[in-house]
Amino acid sequence: MSTVPPVGGFGGRIPRVSSTRYDLGPVAEYPVSDHAVFGSSSLFPFERSSGLGEAPISVPSLSSDNIPDNGGLASMVDSCNIPTAGPNAPQATRRDTDDGNAEPALPIICVPPLDVNGVKYHRDVFYPLDASRSKVLIIRRGVWEFKRPGIPLGWKAHECPEGKLYFHHKSRRLLTMTDIQDDQNCRQIERASDDLLSQLASMDAPDDAEMTLMKTSNEEGEDVIGYYVASMSHQRIFWFKAVDVSLVTNGERAVVSEMHLEKAIREQFWQHVEMFPNHRGLPGVAIRELKDTFTYGLCDYVTSHTSMFAFDPDTIEKLTRCMEGMIEDEINPANTAAAARLLNTIYKERFIHFHGEAGARLDREDNAFVAGIKGPRSHFFYLVTPFLFFIPPVYLKDLERICVDNSVHRLLLLQLINRLKRDWESSITPATVLLSANVGFLAINSIDTTSPNKSAAQISSYISSIFSLFIYVVVQILSRHRWHHNNGQAHDAFFLYILKRENRIMGIEGVAIAFSLPTALFLWSMVTFLVALMFVFFENSSVATKVAMGAVVGFMGVVVILLLYLEGEGTIAERSPFSHVWALLAETLCSLYKRWSNKDPSCPRL
Repeated sequence: MSTVPPVGGFGGRIPRVSSTRYDLGPVAEYPVSDHAVFGSSSLFPFERSSGLGEAPISVPSLSSDNIPDNGGLASMVDSCNIPTAGPNAPQATRRDTDDGNAEPALPIICVPPLDVNGVKYHRDVFYPLDASRSKVLIIRRGVWEFKRPGIPLGWKAHECPEGKLYFHHKSRRLLTMTDIQDDQNCRQIERASDDLLSQLASMDAPDDAEMTLMKTSNEEGEDVIGYYVASMSHQRIFWFKAVDVSLVTNGERAVVSEMHLEKAIREQFWQHVEMFPNHRGLPGVAIRELKDTFTYGLCDYVTSHTSMFAFDPDTIEKLTRCMEGMIEDEINPANTAAAARLLNTIYKERFIHFHGEAGARLDREDNAFVAGIKGPRSHFFYLVTPFLFFIPPVYLKDLERICVDNSVHRLLLLQLINRLKRDWESSITPATVLLSANVGFLAINSIDTTSPNKSAAQISSYISSIFSLFIYVVVQILSRHRWHHNNGQAHDAFFLYILKRENRIMGIEGVAIAFSLPTALFLWSMVTFLVALMFVFFENSSVATKVAMGAVVGFMGVVVILLLYLEGEGTIAERSPFSHVWALLAETLCSLYKRWSNKDPSCPRL
């Protein structure tokens, strides 16, 4: 079952992203196959030559009058409506219905396989809950064959491995997921196919071109017929007129060349093959490319610390086993669908990371849009960081390494999720011990008195206990999203969590601060408990006690300061806020000294 069904349903409509502006904001979905279980983004660093034919795609230039204002189907009804004026345009016909009344032809629009896949997961058929309402109530005597009634002449029903029913007309090379067992749907699909096939016959199209048709509705709720044409020999999809590139790119990236566009075209083609796998085999060149890509990906992952390959060796091994039974031109729906899903992922990755271009992204920490991946830090972030023991910059650095180019690398995401799990668990367990220590500390009669005026030691212990209790509250709030389950849905949830908060006031800095709260609260609980002990040590004690405890506390304080300094020097984290604050303080003191002494000493460089 696919892991990326449409959220909330489409109501029979196909959602699209605004297309004429190439907004490179966060991609609201994982940059991998839209129905694969892998939530990741990485490059498969292969040379352009893959044995699949690299002829550039002819992209007719569009005038501004012909380009729709957005990528929605409503606009595409105007730009791709097939009953158009002109001698070569297909003309919609009118056929009589069974009762003799003329039925108008539906408008025909251009759609990509991505939209057909979206409608595929939109449920508009529901079955009775009561088993007594079965449509088939009796098993007739001697029946050993079961047939699907109502299939129109020339059509054949197929059940794809995922379970969806689709229909194939072999002689006319037609495909549809629309239920043509319904007479009206069948008439509308076949009427549109007559018009489109006449247009296809007038073109110099590949011999193996097959046409996919789909009955859907536009944004106004009007019924329309969407179509596209696909060719296995060329691994392309095309239409009968010029369309905006957002139809295949979905606005995820600006297209920088025709060869870059080719990656998006092939991504859509393999999504088409995955949706309709039962009547076809796999060409040998596709099987070889799939195996070679994973072979190189495994080598690149093992030998490079910044590999763009999406999967770790364990996942590669599992997926490689899926390829062992693939045989050239064998009609095997399961193998065809599996190969198509992986090839769809490969070409999506290549398109997103500008594979084959002069500025291809080759490093997981490389940004194709701007120099560097480190964003500016707000003053509020610098102000809060010291009070959280300089933990937020560590998480922020990890988040910036994961979310590069508005896409996510699955392996780094998995590593961060595991790290969060360890950090929060290491905060909860000691917090329980510390809470017990505070309770025992307050149980001492000489400390917890019945007087309404509490001592400084009591107040510090109370504060420590509150910090310990709030660790549980914070962890429960952060963990309710179920990120720590090792599956694709958990990774999707984590990615969406980051995207939703990236557009808020503090953005990704707020996420880093939230992730650091459990550890910071535990440290504050430790510090306040230490303060409570120090009040006991230094209040009404002898000089010897004060000197001994002061020496120990002072020594440990120096050790902590040195650790923070080393962190600022880069041994623990790269240029931490501690060093930033220290540099500002040093420059301020240097400036004051120069004014006082009228000298110009060199200020320290940190």
